[in-house]
Amino acid sequence: MAHYGVVLVTAGSEAEATTIAQHLVENNLAGCASIAPVRSIYRWQGQIETAQEWQLTIETDLDRFDDLARAVKSLHTYRVPKIVALPIVKGDDPYLYWLETVVEPTPAVIGAGFQASTTPTQFTLTDDQGTVYCFPSAGTVSYTHLTLPTNREV
Repeated sequence: MAHYGVVLVTAGSEAEATTIAQHLVENNLAGCASIAPVRSIYRWQGQIETAQEWQLTIETDLDRFDDLARAVKSLHTYRVPKIVALPIVKGDDPYLYWLETVVEPTPAVIGAGFQASTTPTQFTLTDDQGTVYCFPSAGTVSYTHLTLPTNREV
């Protein structure tokens, strides 16, 4: 089950915020990332600072928070970027369903050389050579044995 949430990140420039947002959405770590200018007042190394920053509001499945945070840190210019998650306590069902379909869950290792991921409409296997196999999923469908086109069993 997805644990929906919003992650807040600030960036030092609009370009940096856009790069981070684009990467998160392209890599299915976020369904959406909104960017807005903000004025921040904060303490850094004993001094009170004021800065123009860019606030990212990132909509995601919080089960992916660690992957999302790693991605943000790899692209961010700050030594200590703000990466804060807030849970979505309630939401409109169609919106939450959409969010679930666009943010991929953490892949599960299911057998030697295979990883699996699921969405509400698709079950995907990736083998150790990068070959991807897709199967339809209808919520309660479960696969206990699959024979792939290459005759490899899972």
